[in-house]
Amino acid sequence: MFYPYIIIYISMPFLLRPLVWRLTDIKRRLQSLAFDYRYFGRYLGKFDYAPIDTETGANPAQPTAIWILRYIFRRIYRVKPEEVLVDVGCGYGRVIMWWLKAGYKNKIFGLEIDPAIAKKTRCQFDIFPNVEIVAGDALEKLPPDGALFYLFNPFQLKIVLQFKKLIAENYPPGTTIVYYFPRWIEVFRGDDRFEVTEYLPQKSRFTGEIKTPWTAVIKTVNRKL
Repeated sequence: MFYPYIIIYISMPFLLRPLVWRLTDIKRRLQSLAFDYRYFGRYLGKFDYAPIDTETGANPAQPTAIWILRYIFRRIYRVKPEEVLVDVGCGYGRVIMWWLKAGYKNKIFGLEIDPAIAKKTRCQFDIFPNVEIVAGDALEKLPPDGALFYLFNPFQLKIVLQFKKLIAENYPPGTTIVYYFPRWIEVFRGDDRFEVTEYLPQKSRFTGEIKTPWTAVIKTVNRKL
């Protein structure tokens, strides 16, 4: 007579998991919402699949969730005080604002291909002397002293290939790319000019269904052509 209760007790974690996940998702969305309203006065949006600009090979601006930034830069990669930070495809600047509010005093560049967005973002950060927002093609505007490049899929494949070539040929060993949800990670895999550390989503450890890592930290190790 106790068997049904035992089964229910054992099953509770599995039954509650969808609810817990949903509540966690709501909490994370509220974190980004609160952050945006506090520092921008409006919500900058969430990740959403949008049409690709086939002419430039650039993806639309996609803001990184606040919980993601906290996890990456507190657990996966610790920013060094001397590093010049570059947000490639900065959009309206959520990543840059998070860096500033996290206490980073580093020189920061935000690269944004859309001139209208870049203009608004520049106005947002014009009170910060260590921040520079640059409009235009990122491949033509990469700062020569950049040491940490943050990417959240700003490009399509053909541009990623060019970006990799520029970094490999023009930046010293130790230059770092933090690539969140790296759609084109295979571009860097197997290239002996880079050391790639991949962080897989937890469920892929059990099912093996996910081939794209959750985040990758990519470092230049030499300058062989």
